[in-house]
Amino acid sequence: MNKLPNNPFLINELPALSMTGWKQFGFLNGGYCRKSVRWLNASPLPLGEAIEIIIDTRRPLPSIRFLYSLEGNNVDYQIPLIQKKTNTGLGLTWYISPEPGMFCRKIYFYEGRFRGRKQIEGALYRSQVLSGERQRADKLKSRIKKLNQILKRQEDRYYKSKYAKKWTKHHLKVLSAHGEIDRLTKLL
Repeated sequence: MNKLPNNPFLINELPALSMTGWKQFGFLNGGYCRKSVRWLNASPLPLGEAIEIIIDTRRPLPSIRFLYSLEGNNVDYQIPLIQKKTNTGLGLTWYISPEPGMFCRKIYFYEGRFRGRKQIEGALYRSQVLSGERQRADKLKSRIKKLNQILKRQEDRYYKSKYAKKWTKHHLKVLSAHGEIDRLTKLL
């Protein structure tokens, strides 16, 4: 395996578009869809600017067209969409093809264009850079945060610990969350 660079470029920090999100919002179903996209954090464009995305699956060569203004220049380009059979053979899955022979489910905005992960030189995921100990600590912290959200349910106005002389499901989750938080804090 190659040595990791001293100052790695983290791909997690880039604005990204995912095929999964487009499918969930129904962008790929109708044949033609036009949407504006804005990022709340890590926006690649000046504040208030949006990227116009046109998805057209009706044509013989389906594509995604991007329209936006970057540093005073109007940018207009297309990336082909390819539909392939799933690994189980039970349906079809859409892929983005930023360059011939490359199939991506997610593209990242890098140097003014949307690109696949392999097209970005030296890009690493955050998890590739962190040590194993740091990854475990981050997982513990995120688990404790989720458990604290469960504990906040007790403060809800309509929270009931018992119903018909039996513990409610929510109260049982709260009880198990208390025990798990105690166990996890001893590990930290």
